[in-house]
Amino acid sequence: MERRSNKIIYETHSWAGVLFSIVLFIISFSGIVSLFDKELTQWERPSHRIVYDKSQSINIDRLVKPVLAAANLRQDRPILITLPNKYHPTLAVSWVDVESDKVIKEHINPVSEKVIHRQGNDFTELLRRMHTDLLLPQPFGRYFIGFMGLLMMLSILSGIIIHKKIFSEMFKFRINRSKRLLWTDFHKVLGVWPLPFHIMISFSGAMLGLAGLMINVAALSAFDGDVDAAVATVLGERVEISGQLLPDYSLDLFVKKYRIDRPKSTPTMLMIEGYGDLNQVVQVSGEKEGALVSFSNIKYRSHNHEILHINTADDATPFMLAYYALTPLHYALYGGFLIKALYFVLGLSLCLMMVSGTVIWQIRQAQRSKSV
Repeated sequence: MERRSNKIIYETHSWAGVLFSIVLFIISFSGIVSLFDKELTQWERPSHRIVYDKSQSINIDRLVKPVLAAANLRQDRPILITLPNKYHPTLAVSWVDVESDKVIKEHINPVSEKVIHRQGNDFTELLRRMHTDLLLPQPFGRYFIGFMGLLMMLSILSGIIIHKKIFSEMFKFRINRSKRLLWTDFHKVLGVWPLPFHIMISFSGAMLGLAGLMINVAALSAFDGDVDAAVATVLGERVEISGQLLPDYSLDLFVKKYRIDRPKSTPTMLMIEGYGDLNQVVQVSGEKEGALVSFSNIKYRSHNHEILHINTADDATPFMLAYYALTPLHYALYGGFLIKALYFVLGLSLCLMMVSGTVIWQIRQAQRSKSV
């Protein structure tokens, strides 16, 4: 019985790797390149090579308001404003266009205060999209990536089960034996030494990819199927469009208020909901540099500066902290360049493990065909 179970697990490990190795390799390789997407973007776009001065103050209103005034944007969809930093020295504004229903993104030079018009498509952006959704329509591409993460976890766990001496043989390299044994040893070493990384990256990738489905499941079980109520519990209530115009307001004022309310956090992003409406809400998001989970989001009502919702890591439950840690863990958004370099090396080992597994399968198939 045990022998039969081991054979089933072995076949599952083999065929899961063979059938999906190319897809998993594409996802993994595009992921390790995407670790440096901000740095590569500046290399691909000369107009984005701006000397970032952290002490330099910028006038967000003067940069953003003319762009939004000229945009044909959907009022019921949020506007995102990403503030400049060391790896992203431009101010980025994105919104959903009314006619095309697609996301439009503009970059603004904070020094010259001019819009940087995009020229062509970036190879880095292509690889990033391949990693997050394989260029498939949303949200199905993201869900597919999530299922691939689960499949990778299955392959890793089944590999540990079938190779019972995997940890005792982690130093073994049978160079003078057959080619299959050499590749097998190479495969084991690549699977054992970075094993914690492989498990973490596959699990976090699966959870991030399937997050949309999990919200629906949570809404079904805890909120009687009300997805909006489930989202509102974490992010706050959605803005109701009143139809009344909003008097003049200042985005810079909300950033200043945020710095007073959260002196230990650095503002990184603004989100505008219900743009131009009397009920418009501005959320300022920030984080503590270098920390794994350090988010701090505050929603303000635009016309009276009232605080509507506060969502911080300090108030999160252990479960939510673990969930919020998935994104920085998966994309190496903590610890600086050295962590990214370590992820790059470990990611390469994951790609090579897939290649070596496929080579082992091909050698075994060739040996079987010769013996027939």
